[in-house]
Amino acid sequence: TQREAVNSAWDKPVEQTWEAFIETHPQWADKTDFDPQRDSSFNWKWYYAFQQVGDQTAKELSEAYQAATLRKDKIASYVALLSPSLLTQRLLTSAADTDVKAMVNYENNVREFHASLRKFYYHHLFEAPEFSSASFKQLPQFSPKIRKTQENTNED
Repeated sequence: TQREAVNSAWDKPVEQTWEAFIETHPQWADKTDFDPQRDSSFNWKWYYAFQQVGDQTAKELSEAYQAATLRKDKIASYVALLSPSLLTQRLLTSAADTDVKAMVNYENNVREFHASLRKFYYHHLFEAPEFSSASFKQLPQFSPKIRKTQENTNED
């Protein structure tokens, strides 16, 4: 879904991309001037905007997939009560923090990091401040939160 939205963006009017992008990023509304007839036929702001719109298009599907994964894991936890080997496996993967909840937690950490990268780079892309070594030091770094040290918000 995301890939199809991105691929089809090349054939849509630029304004359509900007409208969808500005819905979730209104702070950049006055920084989207780009006329492919007047300007060059390519614009980095527009390119990253339609990448974001592709992500937005797939967001609901992605969230539903994650919710379904957690529901299946919950059902499997009940089934594991009837199977000593499956129960042991689930206990060990939970202890190792490699179970489904840990996977979902990690995916959410990646999403949060991606959001912080977008915020950092969109500022540089849309505001166009000087990109110096000092600003580069503010580049977000990925540090996943281990579930055992934080409360898992995905549990019922």
